[in-house]
Amino acid sequence: MSEPQTESRSATNGAPPPAPGPPGPPLECDLVMKGGITSGVVYPLAVTELSRVYRLRSVGGASAGAIAAAAAACAELGRTSGGFEKLTALPRLLTETVAPGRSRLFTLFAPQPRMRRLFGLVTAGLGTSGRARGRAMAVAALRAWLPRAALGAAPGLLLVVLGFVLGGAGAWACLVAGLLLAVVGLVAGTAWGALRDVADLPEVGFGLSSGATPPGARTPALTPWLHETFQDLAGRTVDDPPVTFGDLETVGVRLQLMTTNLTRRQPLTMPLADDDYWWEPAHFRTLFPAAVVDRMEHADPTPRTPLDRDDWVRAVDRLRAGGQEPRLLPFPAPADLPVVVAVRMSLSFPGLIAAVPLHAYDEQRVVNRTCRERTLARYDADPGCAPEDALADLPPREAVVNWFSDGGICANLPLHFFDAAIPRRPTFAINLAEFPPDRPKSPDERANSDLPADDEQVPRRQTVWEGSGLGLLLTFFGSIVETARTWVDEAQLAMPGYRDRIVTVLHDETEGGLNLDMPESVVLALSQRGAGAAGLLVERYAGDQPGVVPAAGWDSHRWLRFRTAGAAFSDVLASFRAGYETVLPGTTPYSRWVGIDADGRPADAPLPSYPVEGERRDAVNRRTEGLLGTAEEWRRDPADAFTHGAPEPRPQMRLVPSDRAGQPPGPR
Repeated sequence: MSEPQTESRSATNGAPPPAPGPPGPPLECDLVMKGGITSGVVYPLAVTELSRVYRLRSVGGASAGAIAAAAAACAELGRTSGGFEKLTALPRLLTETVAPGRSRLFTLFAPQPRMRRLFGLVTAGLGTSGRARGRAMAVAALRAWLPRAALGAAPGLLLVVLGFVLGGAGAWACLVAGLLLAVVGLVAGTAWGALRDVADLPEVGFGLSSGATPPGARTPALTPWLHETFQDLAGRTVDDPPVTFGDLETVGVRLQLMTTNLTRRQPLTMPLADDDYWWEPAHFRTLFPAAVVDRMEHADPTPRTPLDRDDWVRAVDRLRAGGQEPRLLPFPAPADLPVVVAVRMSLSFPGLIAAVPLHAYDEQRVVNRTCRERTLARYDADPGCAPEDALADLPPREAVVNWFSDGGICANLPLHFFDAAIPRRPTFAINLAEFPPDRPKSPDERANSDLPADDEQVPRRQTVWEGSGLGLLLTFFGSIVETARTWVDEAQLAMPGYRDRIVTVLHDETEGGLNLDMPESVVLALSQRGAGAAGLLVERYAGDQPGVVPAAGWDSHRWLRFRTAGAAFSDVLASFRAGYETVLPGTTPYSRWVGIDADGRPADAPLPSYPVEGERRDAVNRRTEGLLGTAEEWRRDPADAFTHGAPEPRPQMRLVPSDRAGQPPGPR
């Protein structure tokens, strides 16, 4: 039906019919990117390189990888309006000088007014190391806290003056003692000033920068810049509605980002599946552009009428929270959540970028539990009562702040995103790591990335035990923290079926990380390195004729994943059957609850909890019997049909907590 409409318009205005749009890429892929603050400049050209051959279906990341993932998803949303071409321009855009001696990349991390002195100390001597960096930081500290430093040095200086006034034999003693006291006082006064500023960090969200543009700044800081960039990549203006996760879903793009709830000590996936979080509009207006907060305020769904019990309680909670101080609203459902909010909640590098507060009602607290019981009793007594009329009879609830910090705290490279036992399309990952000590940087940027072969063992990253004394002690404790934080990521890097689809982009200590003031040459080199890394993936997994001739690398990967999944499933089946058949003293046999006995009678004993009834119980009995039959078949010789010669190291298939709390994981 579109062709007659096109012809009619053309006949009216005399213009030729529009040319058909460019054909889409022949293949599809998923992509996960690692966090790394400014190392994220690796990603724009890498994503663009992949987009020439692959349509991005699922994209994920943590921290700076979350920025890259959201930018890639928005570019896919705006593919037909030049989204990926705009993405290609980002590295050079970030190197533009927008303030005296400062690049756009540096100004994105503009400090909060109360944190300017600390920010100046942290960023002093960027691009230098060793003694040069120490001298720069010392000078910056003295400038920042000069009044307190002078106050600390004053007693020593007075003693020096006193020595000159008194003269005689005691003058030199006063001079030496006074100078020593002045130096100690200078250091103590400076440290006192710095510590007082550090003590203010909790009041500003535990970060030097909030991501919002500070008063008087001429260029946008991180969050408004991200909002503008995502809108542009998606083919929108800042006056258009902010891009939401629901908008991405309309073109078949799934975006998932890691964040960390420090209050509950829990890694979570954005968008949040839980519906028990609340947000404070007044505080969010200090963190996000007005258009983003306005969109969130209008995202609260109107409950259907008449209200059932759960809807009625939810309506009462919403009215109560919205009428108290601070005013709270339910956190938007995934489809209604602006992408930039999720990115900001993933990118909260501890100490540098402030954490984002949400609120929740802890039902374990007596006041909240009592309130919930009275609310339910009020509904049961009068189901027709309007929620507004019930508020006067009900006590208030007490919310607890839930601080959300960097997604990289628990999973900096969330490889489990979009994973499947047998993949339908490749899930690529881009890792970041420093050059090994014995590997020099190559002038060929493509050679500065590694993509292991299918059967290549990947060496684990190791701590280098160098130095002595305090330095070695710091290395020891730093290694403890890194092991606790990254052991899952590091283990997955070496797993068969993972390692062969993870390309590692190498960098040195002057590239990426907290180097906020990298010169243009370094930024552009890193971005070209990312393009080369993506090229390695395309070569192996797409081949010379993408979408026409199966690529050897993709076929090999799929078979490898089948072997690893089969071996793991073999172990699970054996464990399942052993657990089902083993009956210890004082234990009810599983066969009384589920299954079918030798005479064909289905199990019908009362279930202790989580009942399964009617046709569902019949289905559970039949399927349990079928699963036991499959386990028996897999136990017959050769019992090691799937496990013999399976890729090493062998992965395990086991039940683990979901990072999508409140929502069961579905098929990938």
